[in-house]
Amino acid sequence: MVYKWFPPRDLVYSSNVYMFMEKYGFKSYSDLVRRSVEDYRWFWGNLPGWLGVEWFREPREVVDLSRGIEWAQWYRGGLLNLAYNVVDRPVKLGYSGKEAFTWVGEDGSVRVYTYGEFKDEVDRFAAYLKEVGVGRGDVVSIYAPMMPESVVAMLATIKVSGVASPIFSGFAPPAVAERIVLAESRFLVTVDGYYRRGSIVKLKGSC
Repeated sequence: MVYKWFPPRDLVYSSNVYMFMEKYGFKSYSDLVRRSVEDYRWFWGNLPGWLGVEWFREPREVVDLSRGIEWAQWYRGGLLNLAYNVVDRPVKLGYSGKEAFTWVGEDGSVRVYTYGEFKDEVDRFAAYLKEVGVGRGDVVSIYAPMMPESVVAMLATIKVSGVASPIFSGFAPPAVAERIVLAESRFLVTVDGYYRRGSIVKLKGSC
C-alpha cells in the first residue's frame, strides 16, 4: 500500500512557493515550473529579489552563456556574501530572538539556536579564522559530521571570503588526504569524534 502525505492548506498558503505563484499569477505549480524552464532568465532574475537576497553590487546580467551552457556565468557583475545573507541579514531585520533552527543529536541532545546566537558563533569563528591567516580565496576543509559547528565553520569561512570545502566524515584517511590536496586546502576544521549508530566514532584520531 502506498501512502501519500498532503500538507495542510494553511501550510501551503503560507509557503514561499505559493506566495510567489500568487504574485505572478500562476494557477498551478506545474505552470510555474514550465515558465521557469522556458524563460529561465525571468525566473532566476526575479527569484533573488523575491527571496530578499541583499546584493553588495547588483548584477548587470542574469546569465551569460556565450562560452556554452557548460560554462554558464550567473549574475555577472553582482557581488554578495552568502554568510551575510544567511546570518547577518535576519538579525538586521529584527529576528535576533527568533529560532533559526533546532539540532537533535543521535544521543538525544537538543540544541536550539536563535538567529542572534547563531550569528555570535559564526562571528567568533570568523574572527578566529582571520587570526590564523585565512583570507580571500583560501580553502578551508571541513572534515566533520552534520552538526551545528560544521555549519558555523562553513559560514564563517565564507564570511571572511574563504572557500569552504566540506569532506564527508565517513571517508577514510587516504580519501580525506586526497581531497585536501586536490582542493589545495591550507586549513582543516575537524572534531574529536561523534556518535554514529550508538557508537563513538573517533574522527580526529583517524586523520
